[in-house]
Amino acid sequence: MGVVMRNWIFNKSLFMFLSVAALLFLYSCKSSNPVDSNNNQNITFTDNQKLIINSSGSFGINLFKLASQNDNSSNVILAPLSVSTAFGMALNGSAGNTLTQMESTLGVTGLQMSDINQSEKDLLTTLSSVDNKVIFSYANSIWYDNNFPVESSFINVNKTYFNSLVKPVNFNNPLTVDTINSWVNTSTNGKIDKIIDDIPSGMVMYLINAIYFNAPWQYKFDKSLTSNGNFYLTNNNTLSVPFMTQENKYGFYKSANYSAARLPYSNGAYSMIIVLPLEGNNIQDIINNFSSQEFNNILNGFTERTLTVTIPKFTLQYGKKLNDYLITLGMTDAFSPLNANFTNINKDIQIYISEVMHKTYVAINEDGVEAAGVTSIGIRATAVSQDDYFTVNKPFMFIIYEQNSGTIMFIGRVNNPASTQ
Repeated sequence: MGVVMRNWIFNKSLFMFLSVAALLFLYSCKSSNPVDSNNNQNITFTDNQKLIINSSGSFGINLFKLASQNDNSSNVILAPLSVSTAFGMALNGSAGNTLTQMESTLGVTGLQMSDINQSEKDLLTTLSSVDNKVIFSYANSIWYDNNFPVESSFINVNKTYFNSLVKPVNFNNPLTVDTINSWVNTSTNGKIDKIIDDIPSGMVMYLINAIYFNAPWQYKFDKSLTSNGNFYLTNNNTLSVPFMTQENKYGFYKSANYSAARLPYSNGAYSMIIVLPLEGNNIQDIINNFSSQEFNNILNGFTERTLTVTIPKFTLQYGKKLNDYLITLGMTDAFSPLNANFTNINKDIQIYISEVMHKTYVAINEDGVEAAGVTSIGIRATAVSQDDYFTVNKPFMFIIYEQNSGTIMFIGRVNNPASTQ
C-alpha cells in the first residue's frame, strides 16, 4: 500500500483545484457510476435547470483558469455558484448590449429572463434539500443608498426569485459598512466576516450572495491515523503537514496526464473530486487545459475500486477582486462608466459595476468539509455629481472662525486624525 499512499501525496498547487472542486462541482452533473447509498436521492432537473448547471460550471471553470494563471504561486479558491447567483440578480437590472454580454459570459444566451430566474430559484431550492445531513444554505441581499431611486420591478423580481433581502440604507453613514458585513458574517456562519472595507464615493448599490456548505464524509477518516508527512512544494522544497488516511472504495479515473478520485459526502449526493497530476505533469498545465467536457469525461469515467487515500488537512481563505477576469471573459460594457446599461435598476442615472469582490473559505478535516463563499457586486453612479458627496477620507485643512467679522480663530491641516500630535 505504500506506493499507492505516496501517489496521493500531491503537489501544493492541487489545493487550488481541490478547493474549487468542492464548491464548483458539488452541484453539477451526475456520474454514470453513482455512489451506492440507500439514502441517495434521484433528483430530476428540467432542461433549463440543466443548462443553468452546465453554463455555471463552464463559467466557473473559465473564471478559475484565469484566476489560477494570475495567482500562479498561491492557493486559489472560487465559489462559482456564488458568483453566478450574484450576477443572476444583476442580470435583471441590465439591458441592451450589457445584458447580451453578461448572458454570453454566464452561458445563458437564448433563455428568457423569466426562465433564468425560475431555474435559478428551483436549483437553489433543490440543492438545499438533496441530503438532510448536508447543510447547504444561501442568502441574497440588495443594499442601496436611500437617496438612490430603484425601479420597483427590479426589487420585486429579486425578492420573488432570489429571496433577496432589500435594504435602503445611508451609504454616507460609516456604520452601514458594519451592517452589511454583519449580514455576510451571519450568512456564512461566521466563516467570512466581511466583504467590504468601506463605501467609496459614488457607490449606490451592492448586490451580495452568500453560500454556506457543511457536509460529513460518507466514510470518515480515523483521527488516530492522522500524522505529519512531507508535502512537496512547486519549488522542490518540502513542508511537514498533517495527513489523513484510510482505505475504502472510491470512484477512480485515470487519464494520460492525471488521476482523479471521488470522495463522497453523507449519502453521496455531494462529493469532492481530487485531481492529481501524474509524474512529469503539473497541476497548472492540467488546469489550463481543463474544460466542462473534461469534467464530464471524469464523471463518466469513474470506476469503483479500493484505494488507500491520503490527503492533507487544511483550512484556507481566499479573497480577490474579479473585475479584470470578468472583463476578459467578455463582460466589458457592464464595467464601463460610459457604456453600461442598467436602466432596469434606474432609468435616469448612469450606473455601472464598479467592483466584484469575492471571498471563500474551505476547511477539510477527518469529519468532512465546511465551506463558504461570498460575492459582492458594487454598483456605482457616474452621472451623480461628486459635489453630492463630501467624504473626508484624506488629509484636509480646517478653519474655525467668527462668522460676523470673519476672524480666523484656528486654522490647521490634518494628515493623520488618529494621531494626537
